[in-house]
Amino acid sequence: MREPNDSEIATLRDWLRRERECCAALVDVLRAERTAAAGHDLQALVAALREREAIQARWEAVARRRGELLAAIGGDFAGASASDPELGALRAGLAEEAHSVRREQSINEAVLRQSLDSVNDLLAAIRRHLPGARYDRRAGMTAATPEGSHAGWRA
Repeated sequence: MREPNDSEIATLRDWLRRERECCAALVDVLRAERTAAAGHDLQALVAALREREAIQARWEAVARRRGELLAAIGGDFAGASASDPELGALRAGLAEEAHSVRREQSINEAVLRQSLDSVNDLLAAIRRHLPGARYDRRAGMTAATPEGSHAGWRA
């Protein structure tokens, strides 16, 4: 591997900073997504999901560019970091930020799984009393009216 020049190191540092900014923004939006879901705030949830998609697209582009820059100097962070301690610190910070993103995403996945389990449990309980009960595309309950109930009964 060749020794990277000062300009290449500075450019790589800049792209690592951008990547860390993407991670930090993702952590914030994942928390907002979870808050919106917990509060049953559909508008906020949709806004958070759109923002997450935009940030993830930006992060992918930034990471791709960082990878290209790294490949241009020989693809060795260790060698580049040896000549520039700030680069090593930025790389370690990026690893911490990426870990935070994975942790927040894991929490959201667990919340979603738990919510889906609750819905499945509710449907199972309903189906014990109303065999064939289903949700339609609009999440409206469809089921035969149980015997003995009045015509206006709804699930």
